[in-house]
Amino acid sequence: MNKPIEIKAASERHPEFFKVTDSIINECHELINLKGFRPPTTALAYVKIATIIRAYNIYISINILLKTDHWEEAAIIARTLFELVLNLEEVIREKEKSESNARKFLRFSCLQESLHLLRNVEYEIANNKCSDERKGLAKDLEGLTSELFAEFQINNNYLRYWCGKSVYKLAAESSNPLRISQYKIIYSYCSDLIHGSPFSVMTTWVPLDKKMSELENIENKNKSEEKNILEIIMLSTTWLTEVLFLGQSEFVEFDLKIILENFNKIYDLIGIKPPYLRKSVR
Repeated sequence: MNKPIEIKAASERHPEFFKVTDSIINECHELINLKGFRPPTTALAYVKIATIIRAYNIYISINILLKTDHWEEAAIIARTLFELVLNLEEVIREKEKSESNARKFLRFSCLQESLHLLRNVEYEIANNKCSDERKGLAKDLEGLTSELFAEFQINNNYLRYWCGKSVYKLAAESSNPLRISQYKIIYSYCSDLIHGSPFSVMTTWVPLDKKMSELENIENKNKSEEKNILEIIMLSTTWLTEVLFLGQSEFVEFDLKIILENFNKIYDLIGIKPPYLRKSVR
């Protein structure tokens, strides 16, 4: 019997990748958890801080998944990072409206929480697991939700997005011209992975080339996964950094030089040395 070929995890195959991502996580930990934030006094501050923490947690999760060769799952949650950037851009798009936008953002969060509670009760009712008392409370909650969040209703249906704009529309209206390209290329790619499409299923199975040895097939697969891992690292680091930059006013201490140097580490990994970044941090 042939001895099984042992394939090392991505963290062992590419320690140089994760030396960089671990360093970024440690720097963010110091920025967020040690130096911390200014006490929030506005809705806008709350939204910025919550978005930063969410983005940081997602980046940590992406790093864990990539280390263990789950790049498909990492790509799925990287999509959320992209949405965080777009939503925060929308909140602060017009300075004079940023506080009211932040309040609207928070109200929509309350609406979503209320709707989740109602759907749970609907499930209980459908399965005969709901008491009459709970049914009555649910009916009261439904009426209260409709009254409190009328701004998010059109034809008795609730909006899917807090600002009434889809992810595509947010990308198209962003002041950053790269957003729409990111949406078309990356976001749709990640969407294919998240929705259980044929493509997402077949990423887990790579047909063997019978003209190659088993080792050669494994090497080809590893090269393909290396490209995917690097792409996700690049994108997720970019989007995390953009969230940090958009929310920088809430930090007790914010060092732009450190943030930009993180880009240099990533660019070095993939062999790109943008002069404008290097000049800005030295």
